Amino acid sequence: MTYNELISYEKSYLNGKVSVFIDNYIRTHKVWTPQQLTDDFIVQIKNELGNDKFIHTYVDPKRPNLNFAKCLKWAIGTEGEKWVLSKSEKKYEKDADIAKRDRPIAERIRFGDKRSKQYFDVNFGLKGSSGHDRMTTEELRKVNHKPWTIVHIDSELNNKYGTKLDEVISSLPMSAAETIFYKHWLENFYNNSANPGLIPQINTFRSGFYYYIYKGDIYNNYQDLDLPIHSDGVESIAYHFDFAIINFSKQLAVLIDVEDFETKEELAIREIRKRAAKEEGFDYLDISPSEITKDIQGVFDKIDNYLKD
Repeated sequence: MTYNELISYEKSYLNGKVSVFIDNYIRTHKVWTPQQLTDDFIVQIKNELGNDKFIHTYVDPKRPNLNFAKCLKWAIGTEGEKWVLSKSEKKYEKDADIAKRDRPIAERIRFGDKRSKQYFDVNFGLKGSSGHDRMTTEELRKVNHKPWTIVHIDSELNNKYGTKLDEVISSLPMSAAETIFYKHWLENFYNNSANPGLIPQINTFRSGFYYYIYKGDIYNNYQDLDLPIHSDGVESIAYHFDFAIINFSKQLAVLIDVEDFETKEELAIREIRKRAAKEEGFDYLDISPSEITKDIQGVFDKIDNYLKD
């Protein structure tokens, strides 16, 4: 069956499905070829057909002749793949300027003080009241600042909260060493709004950071426990990273903790944090408070590669 033989409801559904996928894909990938995008679309559809019962059972009362599973099965067949590839090629040609952009590394960061619930949400490429809907390529094209630079962060903070990064970072509770650290950054880097921003007290990206304690042992995630969800005796611990720097131009990012990790338990927690950072596409660095108080310039020499374009 060719595309032209599909009914109008089927064509509309498939066009919407592919268009949403392509817009999201371009937001999070540096697209090398339309074939790569097509291959990944087919993988997603196969996963949906295998895991989403809704696709096989739902009947749309407004479109009773629309069979979702049938449409998706066609899309991953020979004729469907040719059609998806053709759509990918046209989209890539039209939106090559967006498709060739580097990834923003993070799309959403919530930072601030958990105890006072003084939180700030900063997005790049996301919109909507919940901040979870992705911009289309047309909307993204109108964004002219680089993600996670000072100008980007200040713009988000001003529009949402009527404040700026220097005011926020100075208002949050910090240890003496953390205060030395951020003040040095403000004095030496904040004057250039094109520099990557120093983001304090990172609580979440798209989800929060947790580790788990059970019978005295520490686990990176709940799956490692191999227990039913919410089992008795399992303690979940939320944590944050002290600072983040995202250098979009260099495609580098680092999460920083200002802390001494010395005991066996502390070193285990450090490994959990390091692993979580890596999973988010970040490097990880822990800095001793004494190192900051003794040689702040030496500390900044270590992270120089993240600080400037």
